[in-house]
Amino acid sequence: MGIASDKGGNLLAVRTGLANRLIKDYSYSIVVHDYCPIFNLVCEAAMEAFPESVVKTKKMINAHFKQSPMRKAIFKEVQIERGVGKNETKEILPYVPTRWFSIYDSIKRILELWDFLEIYSEQEGYNDELSSSMLKMN
Repeated sequence: MGIASDKGGNLLAVRTGLANRLIKDYSYSIVVHDYCPIFNLVCEAAMEAFPESVVKTKKMINAHFKQSPMRKAIFKEVQIERGVGKNETKEILPYVPTRWFSIYDSIKRILELWDFLEIYSEQEGYNDELSSSMLKMN
């Protein structure tokens, strides 16, 4: 049996810490340091080195579709008109800064849908808004 901890007092306090109480009852238990908070700090620092233009473009595209069911429906229709099955259409995935891995999935999805985004922006007259930002990202 093991327990992972970020060295918080509630887990490692000598008398009242959960890990130390478990070790008294189960001597074969081990306590290991939880590296997730450290990994989070590394990823946050890496995000600062990520190209700002890509992040800005991602946020702009996400904001364009986020609060508009109509824009999402039109984007879905663009995909269907170009041969994508009704149940196979995809939406833009959100980027959530507190979930640093979400940027990978989000940008990967934009790249998958790139051609459809260009068609959508031309068809709907968003050339100034979407296309110029997409060109910066490309």
